[in-house]
Amino acid sequence: MAAMAGAGPGPAEGPCVLCCGELDVVALGRCEHPICYRCSVRMRALCGVRYCAVCREELRQVVFGRKLPSFSSIALHQLQHEKKYDIYFMDAEVYALYRKLLQHECSLCPDAKPFNTFADLEQHMRKQHELFCCKLCVKHLKIFTYERKWYSRKDLARHRIHGDPDDTSHRGHPLCKFCDERYLDNDELLKHLRRDHYFCHFCDSEGAQEYYRQADC
Repeated sequence: MAAMAGAGPGPAEGPCVLCCGELDVVALGRCEHPICYRCSVRMRALCGVRYCAVCREELRQVVFGRKLPSFSSIALHQLQHEKKYDIYFMDAEVYALYRKLLQHECSLCPDAKPFNTFADLEQHMRKQHELFCCKLCVKHLKIFTYERKWYSRKDLARHRIHGDPDDTSHRGHPLCKFCDERYLDNDELLKHLRRDHYFCHFCDSEGAQEYYRQADC
């Protein structure tokens, strides 16, 4: 990262090292490694981690702002503070952008107020628009509410079995043939099979992945 002449690193240049998005609002901790505020909120609020994504130093506090001096030169006690995630904001505009990231809004009702919880939004989408979220995706994917996909009943069934036409990386949620339950991906299904079903250790050591019901053993 190019440092600015003067007391500190100043505004960051180039894209965010995590998402490659624009560094319009920077998140900065004491290690002085900037990332975009979206990635910082995702880490701290959604994933519950508070280390630097670059050097892994634990960051108890971070500052969000459009143009930042070095972290050590910022008077934190003068800034607006979000205690839950220990985030400080250089101005009200940046705080408003942060708040919007975590809101639960209906994209089909632009004049409606944000909902208090995601569960409230789900209820609204189901009753008013007959749209549904995939429960497996909601449980496992650490993404913001505005990034969630909503489906009709038919499209949700297709998503669960085959995936989405506009996302070739997702081929549906694999099915356990013993439990008739679907799992997020093949890794989660494999964890379930090894934990809850039976397999031959000799065959497994040879690379064969065959699983059985107790009655079949």
